[in-house]
Amino acid sequence: MHFSPIILLLVFQILAFQITYAQKTFNVSIKLPPCIDIKKVQISYDNGKKIISVADSFYENKINFSGTFYSKYATLMVTYPRTKTSLHYNEFFVQTKQASILFLTCPIDSLENPFEKSVLSNVLEIKNIPEAKKLTDFALTEFNDLVNFYKNYQTEINGTDSMQNIENLKSFLYSEKQLEYVKKNGKDYYSFWIFRTQLVNAFIDTKPKTLLTTFNKIFPEEFKKSVEGKEILKKLNGRIITQKNNKAPDFDSKDIFGKVVSLKKYKGKYVLLDFWASWCSPCLEKVPLINQIRNTYSKDKLEIIGVTYDTDSSAFVKVITAHKMNWTQIYRDINLINIYGKKPIPSLYLIDKKGMIIYSNW
Repeated sequence: MHFSPIILLLVFQILAFQITYAQKTFNVSIKLPPCIDIKKVQISYDNGKKIISVADSFYENKINFSGTFYSKYATLMVTYPRTKTSLHYNEFFVQTKQASILFLTCPIDSLENPFEKSVLSNVLEIKNIPEAKKLTDFALTEFNDLVNFYKNYQTEINGTDSMQNIENLKSFLYSEKQLEYVKKNGKDYYSFWIFRTQLVNAFIDTKPKTLLTTFNKIFPEEFKKSVEGKEILKKLNGRIITQKNNKAPDFDSKDIFGKVVSLKKYKGKYVLLDFWASWCSPCLEKVPLINQIRNTYSKDKLEIIGVTYDTDSSAFVKVITAHKMNWTQIYRDINLINIYGKKPIPSLYLIDKKGMIIYSNW
């Protein structure tokens, strides 16, 4: 049996695509300076589908761990408190080769970056790759304007609506500049990564349709059809369709007791869908109101479903117990979160008896 060169080329491309985006495994070791309080360090990684927290298992300021990923790189994130409201952080790309990060700097004061100097093996420090520096230069004016605002008004930002509005405007202008850069450099994986990890979240309600058009227009097929691309589509489509007067996206999930939760099952009664997290103060402020609603309306008329963004299951259980959140709870179903657009929390939807969204708020 003989195959034409065109068919063989297509088969090769399909196989190459499947291999590129199949599940892969990384292994990495991280060594911290002796002055770092390891109890305050948080390590997580983005595997192309979701962000996963790494359990605290340091020994003599060193940790070794592995994980699976579906993207070109796994994105490794290391954070450490700068002040009560801000963090030092650094991000790295890792692949399948054994990787190591040795941090060298000890902070003299709380403002010095403990992750500034490091010795790397099979690791890319994202801020130092050529594409990242190119983006920094392209958006330098907007970036410096935003950074200087934080430096000069950090203590006042949360004090008044006017200061928050200024912060939002400067952040928006910086994101707009980033988007302009991405549109010019859509063939670069780094631009695709910026789009997925930052820009999709920067324009929550303002531009979902515009971002969807941009996604379809500027990125190559291998990016759009990747696991990361599919997750982007879920979020953007979720933000478009989860608006008031639209049909609520159906879903099948499991609650914390393993019981199947399906939106179809609740047809004929109202459903209040609450996306929240134990670390989200505004989310917890709404709990007494939801409790009041639960006590006012019987379960045969209203089903209440909580979907948490939590990554710490113990913190999640502690909060639902302490606040007597005695309604259906789903623990970190990323697919469900993405279907509903992964909006900032708290995010609430009231769905009527016919499955239509009659209230949508975040």
